[in-house]
Amino acid sequence: MAKEQKTSECIESFLNLLNNVESLHQCYQSEISRQDKLTQDYLHKLELGEVAPREKVKFTNALKRSRQDRRYYKDRLEEIQPLYEFWQNNRKVIGILQNTLGAVRKQEKYHECRVYKPRVLVQEN
Repeated sequence: MAKEQKTSECIESFLNLLNNVESLHQCYQSEISRQDKLTQDYLHKLELGEVAPREKVKFTNALKRSRQDRRYYKDRLEEIQPLYEFWQNNRKVIGILQNTLGAVRKQEKYHECRVYKPRVLVQEN
């Protein structure tokens, strides 16, 4: 039989994700902003004719890579946005869930060390 994941591990994984969602959100936003600025730098350099003809291929590849990186971070941001909004709007629920995690762990620990103590002395024949 395959090892079953504990309930506390599932709750803990979810809470860890929630605890990291704010920093992920900020990281993705700042990287998108940085890529936007880099794109503007490339476009202004191109507009002002500061790119030598023999460097245009290298330059356009750098611009393409910048746009692809921006797309990657924007996609990640869009994926975590609903979770970020949940995190912002449900801080009380998250606190309750953390307390629940403690209670679940307590029960799991009890079940691991369960010992039966007889209540009546039973005689064996």
